[in-house]
Amino acid sequence: MKTARLARGFVAVALAVVPSLASADPPQARPIAPKIDVPLLPLTPAPTKWSVSNAFESNMRDSMDVAASAPLTGTTALTGFRFRFTSGDHKLRRVGVVPKDRLPAFSYADSNGDDSFAASASWAVLSTGKTGSVTASGGGQFEISLPGGKVAGHKLVLSGFEFRRQDRTDANVRSIGVWLDSARATARVMLMDDQGPDFRGFERTIGMALLGAPAGELKFTADTMVLAAQRVNRGEANGRYRPYAVTVHYAWVPDTAVAGTDVYTGTGRAPASGKAFPPNGVLQGFEFFFTNSDHHLLDIGVIGPMMKMPPSLPLATGEVITFQDDNRDDGIRWAAAFANLKPSAQ
Repeated sequence: MKTARLARGFVAVALAVVPSLASADPPQARPIAPKIDVPLLPLTPAPTKWSVSNAFESNMRDSMDVAASAPLTGTTALTGFRFRFTSGDHKLRRVGVVPKDRLPAFSYADSNGDDSFAASASWAVLSTGKTGSVTASGGGQFEISLPGGKVAGHKLVLSGFEFRRQDRTDANVRSIGVWLDSARATARVMLMDDQGPDFRGFERTIGMALLGAPAGELKFTADTMVLAAQRVNRGEANGRYRPYAVTVHYAWVPDTAVAGTDVYTGTGRAPASGKAFPPNGVLQGFEFFFTNSDHHLLDIGVIGPMMKMPPSLPLATGEVITFQDDNRDDGIRWAAAFANLKPSAQ
């Protein structure tokens, strides 16, 4: 009897426990994600897109902001420029084209700035890149180191420039130019007339570099740069050479956006080699030189293929540069460097 009562007790306890266990929520299983090794892929840079913005105006005096066809709010690369006095040739105090949002500035004037001029410029406005500007003063030819040094994987291109002699002064022009060096992150600038007892020696050095350059190549000799640096360091840039201030606006453009680079030289209004400027070319530098003596200026420009030329600035057939006084009887040498952009991915 005692054993039967114990058995019935165990059964009761079991019946009491089992329903409580049955009514409890079952434990949730935690899924284990399979481990899959995925290789890390390099980040692909955004493709560079670009479009063209033009600006031109007539009947300007001294300096004027001009409405561009599209805002210059990206990375700007100058494709070409041109300035022409409309009242005959003049000595030079200032010349420049400066990119500024929607209103780039043109300047072209002698000492009093009362002579009218027409001007045109064009830019490729890129979605990628890095811009900057640098200002310096000196005389003759000298180099300017660009802030920050070289940007790896990028080409250096020109966005704008302005040369400016002292106010209320002017002078003839023998040579003028801006030349950018991507590898060294420098801008070589030059603005000279025939002033100074040492000019003839400097003229021979620069002249030989331009006169002796094979078609399609322009290589300034080491003597050119050493001579220029020595004279600037000795203070001759501000003594024997007429002083000026210069601002260079530049941009670093990704190598992936550039199809190639080339240098063009000539003694007339077209390249000596007969080859054409690149269709999507943006300027990396330009230099002009009168071979006989200094002169007033009437017209100066590098005419890139993407420029729009207004009726006030007519061009002769095949003309890709302009550099002259009131006529075309003076010998000239010139050089222009271009980076050719890849077609924009729209």
